[in-house]
Amino acid sequence: MLYVLDASALLALIQNERGSAVVDALLEDHECVASSVSVAEVGSKLADKGLAPDEWRRLLHQMDVQAIDFDVEQASTSALLRPTTRELGLSLGDRACLALARGMGLGLWKGGDQGLIDGLINGSARAVGGLGAAMRQLQTGFLYWYALVMVLGVFALLSWRLWPYLSGLMAR
Repeated sequence: MLYVLDASALLALIQNERGSAVVDALLEDHECVASSVSVAEVGSKLADKGLAPDEWRRLLHQMDVQAIDFDVEQASTSALLRPTTRELGLSLGDRACLALARGMGLGLWKGGDQGLIDGLINGSARAVGGLGAAMRQLQTGFLYWYALVMVLGVFALLSWRLWPYLSGLMAR
């Protein structure tokens, strides 16, 4: 499974903060990527702490996290997320991470969710609706028709269950 890590997750791992074990386990077992904006944010925070660019680049390289370039599509998605995430206090880096995850999951959402899952659900709903429409045509409201259908149903059920026994008697 592919995971998109944000700057907070990367910094937690580098600085051995709370949650670093979770990030470490993800890196061990899964492919992880980060937006180039998140990588820039990590680099800025580490530079503020006095790490040279070569040192923090080496740390990021050791983590085996692929940096995905921040493109125009992600920039547009990040901008569109601003009004809905303003009250949450999400930074540009946070929104870039969300845009990357959304962009990478788009194929899964379109093909898997809309195509397969919604197709099965909506297809089965249409089938049940069609069956219900056909059954409505058979309903007359007369009690004797319902009794006849019940008797025919019991006869069909008994015939089906007794057929192996009866066919064995006829073979003798």
